[in-house]
Amino acid sequence: MALDSIVGLSETDGGFVFEHLDEGEAEFLYEEIFGQRCYCPLVPLETPDPLIIDVGANIGLFALWALREWPESTLICFEPMPPILSVLKRNLSS
Repeated sequence: MALDSIVGLSETDGGFVFEHLDEGEAEFLYEEIFGQRCYCPLVPLETPDPLIIDVGANIGLFALWALREWPESTLICFEPMPPILSVLKRNLSS
């Protein structure tokens, strides 16, 4: 698979479009992160501009959610797998 090739695109009911490598996994992650809000902090953050470090960022759905929640945040993402990293970069740049 070429690193710059799009494997799949998903669009949510709200018009949110993102790239993925596996549609089933992407739908599961989207529902977990955006629908069920499983990654919400247990206590409110004390700052509107937190430093967020996403280790194993995958295709970037958590990062995109975090940027919606805290648009003034600083976000650092790590993803070691080159094909997934390419998708992460494209999702975050869109």
